[in-house]
Amino acid sequence: GDWWDWCLTVLSPFLRSAWWTNKENRTGLLYNAVFMPVRFRQVRVKEDTCNTPDGNSEMARPCWGKFTSKHLDDSLFGEEYNNTFKTDMNKVSGKEGYGPSYGRAAHVVDIIFGPMVENGTDIGLLTL
Repeated sequence: GDWWDWCLTVLSPFLRSAWWTNKENRTGLLYNAVFMPVRFRQVRVKEDTCNTPDGNSEMARPCWGKFTSKHLDDSLFGEEYNNTFKTDMNKVSGKEGYGPSYGRAAHVVDIIFGPMVENGTDIGLLTL
């Protein structure tokens, strides 16, 4: 899908590039490498947790309210992509004044980047 295409065509080349997208040199990166997995972290909200009344409109369903720990959706999904639900992570918050604390629990996928070039072909990813 679109997410994997983005990982292959945008993220992987960016992480391994010696150049910023504005063509300025990232010289320090010439001597660095990605050794650890890249972690995608997502909190999900349970369906129908919004404040919109049921009878408002059929177009208003399903709906999802703002994130709170009470509305955290911890149901498993995407296990075929090694998606897991973890509860022991560092707390994440939005920029001060702009977002709540998202707590220590979330769905995660860790991506390990493999060799970048094989026989002249960019293979960039993926080991899950």
